[in-house]
Amino acid sequence: MTNIVHQLDIHAPAAEVLTAITTEAGLGAFWTDQVRAEPAVGSKAWFGFGPNAEISFTFEVAAIEDHRVEWKCIDGPDEWVGTTVRWLLTPTDHGTTVRFEHRDWRTADGDLGSCSYTWAQILNRLSSYVANGTADPFFRKTG
Repeated sequence: MTNIVHQLDIHAPAAEVLTAITTEAGLGAFWTDQVRAEPAVGSKAWFGFGPNAEISFTFEVAAIEDHRVEWKCIDGPDEWVGTTVRWLLTPTDHGTTVRFEHRDWRTADGDLGSCSYTWAQILNRLSSYVANGTADPFFRKTG
């Protein structure tokens, strides 16, 4: 299995990062403006991409803890199904270190490289949103 791993420091408390990555409003502010999510273990989080959500992903929320959030992809493009997205939050003197993992890819071929690059850009938007309140989702329903 192959994993995507990114780490960044965000100048905001872990509780604020946790809210951003577990709520519909937060996820819609940095990832995609087509989202349905609730911060509850066992719930389903849906993310749409394209003017009519031509591509979509559904994740089961497997864990929400003070310093860890984990989702399991249960529907979407074949390469994503069965992968796990994990957010690990470590409080620091200056905010929060976020270790992001998109785990369990079956192969390093295909979309893994472009997904890794895209996740890095999305994480930068998460940082801006949490630290500065700048909502700017990477993906928008309309250009």
